[in-house]
Amino acid sequence: MKSWQQAKDEIEQTIDRIWMEEPEDITLMRWGVTRSGAGTGGQYFTCLVLTHTYTLMLGQRLLTALMLMATKPELDAGRMKIITKAAISESFHPTLFLADLGLPQMNVVGETYLEGLEDVKTTEDYLALTGAFCTYCNRMHYWVHNIFPWNLGQGAFPQRDPAEMAAVAALAQRLGAAGE
Repeated sequence: MKSWQQAKDEIEQTIDRIWMEEPEDITLMRWGVTRSGAGTGGQYFTCLVLTHTYTLMLGQRLLTALMLMATKPELDAGRMKIITKAAISESFHPTLFLADLGLPQMNVVGETYLEGLEDVKTTEDYLALTGAFCTYCNRMHYWVHNIFPWNLGQGAFPQRDPAEMAAVAALAQRLGAAGE
């Protein structure tokens, strides 16, 4: 079993490797290669949408909230370990899901975090380890955000003006195309 410090060090080494260089998993995803078979009908857009959502949810929403909770005097390190395991590995397992979507390294780092979590004894240790994992997840979110095809929305899903929509609805009704 790894100590929390060993797990933190490993996670930080991974962060250093991916800080300025695109991770290999992201490179494959950017080119449409998903090793897990995720995606349907020969497309991987759903994988991009879900990896964008779940890397954001894991780092900025879940881990940040857990670290805020850990600063409360009512919650010691033991309670935080129980809450964290329940949120990350005992119910829906976000890093395993991200691995299925094409980011297997997310689960490797997630498992390193969970292994180190077992050794945590103090709130300070919990915050240091969870902070490293949170930084990793946020950096992975950055990379997914960077490759996401934001331009798709411009043609396929343009925002509509309510007045324009009312005019089109009135035209459709006048021409009998309202499906009556």
